[in-house]
Amino acid sequence: MEPMVVIGTRSEGLAVYGFNQIDVDGSGYALIEVTGTGMTATSRVYMWPTPRAFVDFLASLEDDWKGWQGERDWHGLEGELSISARHTGSHVIFTIKMQRDNDWSVELAIPVGAGSELTEIVAAAERALIPSAL
Repeated sequence: MEPMVVIGTRSEGLAVYGFNQIDVDGSGYALIEVTGTGMTATSRVYMWPTPRAFVDFLASLEDDWKGWQGERDWHGLEGELSISARHTGSHVIFTIKMQRDNDWSVELAIPVGAGSELTEIVAAAERALIPSAL
């Protein structure tokens, strides 16, 4: 199965493989995979309050592609996934943390170009996760 959204690369990054709407308000779960050197972690992540919040998080980074101070964060409702982003001047560094209860956790830092590479991620997220964009 091909991912719908990739932050980084398939061999080192975060991939969104699908979204299942579970309520009329648009909320639901996405299947997310985090891959790094020697590891792959997959979890079902509740997109809170809807996938629009995740897309808006990414779009805010794209809107400020010239940079910002500090970190910006997004997280799934149940704490299974958190993403922070900081700007280095030419790249956005995504720090991705995925965990499942006290069983396991992974953390990965992914650099993404602040220009067209970030724009492509936002466009893919809008297509995949926002029904009106389909």
